[in-house]
Amino acid sequence: MSSNYKAQLNQLVSSGGFHKDQADKFRSILETILQLDNEGLVEGLKAVVESVVHENVSLVISRQILSEISCYLPKLNDELGKLICRFVITFINTK
Repeated sequence: MSSNYKAQLNQLVSSGGFHKDQADKFRSILETILQLDNEGLVEGLKAVVESVVHENVSLVISRQILSEISCYLPKLNDELGKLICRFVITFINTK
């Protein structure tokens, strides 16, 4: 499963396309990842963040997807939420 969504994210980042189509595809992948168990969820969310912050992805799409991730964080246990938040902040700060 892991390599499947990672391959989809890589293809999506490199393919470009219309913003609405690209945002819908990111959302679809995100919904799949949000159904994974704890370890898979963390790795999947990290992969999504790395993909949407890529320079080939529109800022509009990046903001939308990051916003959706942030809305999901309160549903996680505290440890997972902190882990993902730290990763996102650290990763975005490097950009």
